[in-house]
Amino acid sequence: MSEIVLGSLLAIAGLVSAAVAGRHLAASWVPGALGGITGGFGIGALHIAGYGDIGLLSLSGILVIYGLFVGAVAILASRS
Repeated sequence: MSEIVLGSLLAIAGLVSAAVAGRHLAASWVPGALGGITGGFGIGALHIAGYGDIGLLSLSGILVIYGLFVGAVAILASRS
């Protein structure tokens, strides 16, 4: 159970990082940073939580959904 909690905390940390990056949305480094956040935090969270072995298609789908959350958080942070 502790792996799921650690994975969730890592995923939340990724969203917080996306909010910080979103405050600088016009900067040239932000798209790469958001991709890194999605890949690094998203894959890391899945593996820590034990979901890394569920198959490539499922992993890709989860990362797409997490990437949408990362993008939405960055856009919302840029507007505040």
